This record gives sequence, structure tokens and C-alpha cells, in this order.
Amino acid sequence: MLRFDPEPAEAYRELRKNDAQAELFSRVRQVCGELDDDHGQAHLRRHRFTQPPLWYITVADRTDTWVILWEPSPDHPVDAIIRYIGPASFA
Repeated sequence: MLRFDPEPAEAYRELRKNDAQAELFSRVRQVCGELDDDHGQAHLRRHRFTQPPLWYITVADRTDTWVILWEPSPDHPVDAIIRYIGPASFA
């Protein structure tokens, strides 16, 4: 199961409402679906921060690059928790 912290859940909802960013939302939604299906896939675990231990996935359209920060749930390792969805200012 995929879970969201409150801030990334709100960012996801706002992105979904923004017609100008429909392509970006489609890509974010696809990655979220993949995380929900099986977050053990190698392409979802290519990039990692060590402190705090989070995985990240960059998602881009023609004009913006966003990032999804996530981690396996400490209580239920088969679940993933999204900690951030937004602009990738560090990428």
C-alpha cells in the first residue's frame, strides 16, 4: 500500500488540478502507481539519501523537474510512504 504524508498528499492534489502541468502529473501518478505495486523495483531505488534514509525518483516534463522522496514503512515494509513531492531544487 502507498501512503502519503500530509504535505505530499496536498502537493499531489494540487498538481492533479493544474491543467498546465497535466504531463507532469501523469508522470508523478505513474511513479506512485509503481511504488504502490512493488517498491522493490530497481529503477525506484537508484538514488538514495543516507541521512535521513530516503529514496528519491526524479520526474520531469518539458519544463519542470520534480522529485518524489519515499521510504519503506518502518511498521509494514511492504508499504511505501511518500515524504515529499515537489520541485527538485537539488537535482
